[in-house]
Order: sequence, then C-alpha cells, then structure tokens
Amino acid sequence: MTSRKTRGRCNADWIERYCVRPAGPERGKPVMLTLGEIELIRRAYDENETVTVEAELGAFLVLLHLCGIEHHSEFPLVKTNIFSVWGSAGDHLKSVLTRDGEIIRCQELGLQYPRSEAA
Repeated sequence: MTSRKTRGRCNADWIERYCVRPAGPERGKPVMLTLGEIELIRRAYDENETVTVEAELGAFLVLLHLCGIEHHSEFPLVKTNIFSVWGSAGDHLKSVLTRDGEIIRCQELGLQYPRSEAA
C-alpha cells in the first residue's frame, strides 16, 4: 500500500527544499519547519481553514505561490514584508526571481508580489 502526500505536506516539503531563513542567527540556512508551522500549513491547505500567517512563514508561503507548486492558486493572506520574502528565497529561487524595489517578480510564470491591481 502506498500513501500519497497531502497538499499541505507537499507544500511543507517544497518550503524546506527551496526556502532559507531570512534573518537572525539561522539566516541563509535551509528551513526546517516546526511542528506548529507544519500544522498551520496542513490546516490551510488540507482543511481549507482560514489561518493567520505572519513573518517568516508568511514569506515562505508567498514564495510557494509566486514561483512554487502553488503558483496556480490565489496568493494567501499573509502579514510579511518584501525583505522577508526576498531573504527567504534560496539561490535556486533567486535564479528565477527578480526584485525591483518593493516588487518581486517571477517572469517565467508572469506573477509578482505584491500583486498589481491589474493582475
């Protein structure tokens, strides 16, 4: 019997593979999500629960939707800042993203954060 990963687990795995800690003593190191962060992701993506996402986890979710496996979905409602989002992008992500002041773009997918009014 094979078990399929849930959407939430796949998203958590993507974050741990491509994102880095944006600040503090762990700055630039690969993300290892806490059990609480994984639970929040599970509730949001597997149970479609409205959750409050802030700071680093919010930045990770922005990247997940900007250039990751959730790019086809609506951006989540998060409380974060452009510096945390850019700082959370590992080298692989920065190879597909550009930053122009307060805007981060994924040219390949035609997406940007924050979303433009026209998007």
